[in-house]
Amino acid sequence: MICFDKIRCEHWTDELRNIYAANFANGILRKTFGLKRLSRTTTGPAFAAKLALAGVVKAAGLQNKREKPFTIDFAELTYEQFIREILIEKLGLHTLVIGHDHRLGKNREGTFDNVGALSQKLHFGVEKIETFLINNVDILSFIHN
Repeated sequence: MICFDKIRCEHWTDELRNIYAANFANGILRKTFGLKRLSRTTTGPAFAAKLALAGVVKAAGLQNKREKPFTIDFAELTYEQFIREILIEKLGLHTLVIGHDHRLGKNREGTFDNVGALSQKLHFGVEKIETFLINNVDILSFIHN
């Protein structure tokens, strides 16, 4: 399992894994065949086919590997620039899954609320991973040094 946003995989529920797989497969279908308005359902035969497609592409390493070096210019991107230019235009973002306490972009201005408002403007989905407690301790969505 590949995890994003430095969130441990064990925080992912089956529902989140299925949403990720469906969105990943939809991205492949959009880029490869130009399909639009694909279903995001996570049950039934269409989902099973998408799950198989996502699994094959991931297992075979067929997805485009794009690496963006962290430079001063990259660090200066606002959250809106980062989402628009990197996540949407370069990586084909459809849905962004972020932790409840995660912030994107220069000066960490990309709060969940700001990203949610931007998602309406740029037409992408955003899912929030709520606070996760272990022994009444909040497990943050970033790694402390």
